[in-house]
Amino acid sequence: MVENKTYYGAITEILELDYKHKGNIALFKCEWVDNRVQDKWIKVDKLGTTNVNLKHLFNTGSKLSDEPFILASQAVQVYYVEDPSDNGWSAVIETKPRDFYDMAKVQTESSDHESEHVQCPDFGGSNITPDPTYVSPVRSDIDGIIVNATEKRKKKNGKRMRK
Repeated sequence: MVENKTYYGAITEILELDYKHKGNIALFKCEWVDNRVQDKWIKVDKLGTTNVNLKHLFNTGSKLSDEPFILASQAVQVYYVEDPSDNGWSAVIETKPRDFYDMAKVQTESSDHESEHVQCPDFGGSNITPDPTYVSPVRSDIDGIIVNATEKRKKKNGKRMRK
């Protein structure tokens, strides 16, 4: 969103800039729906659903003045559902990351002058933010079972059985 304008588009290329032990930055190259004229190719219907016409694109990167790149941190994931009643138009559906809980704000007795900042962990001064959709391969919600992998097969007539 720039200057209160929301940009809708499709990713055509993903680039990763590696700054040699100082971090990585991901860039998305996109083809953007033309939003230069209000309510022409992006419109909101009476139910509040945003609809876009994906056939009218600009800033595709074909012109020198185009700006098709954004930082990955500036993007919000959406998907498009074609509208069968309106040819060429698609409804925009915003996705929510897995394990994301939209918690309501709790009223506290803090004064209006206090700022509501959240303490974030220090990531060594890098511009990289952790992936909110990351799922750890280690499960901490269940107890493990120990299995003896070196158990030998039983002997038959004093000899070891063949596998």
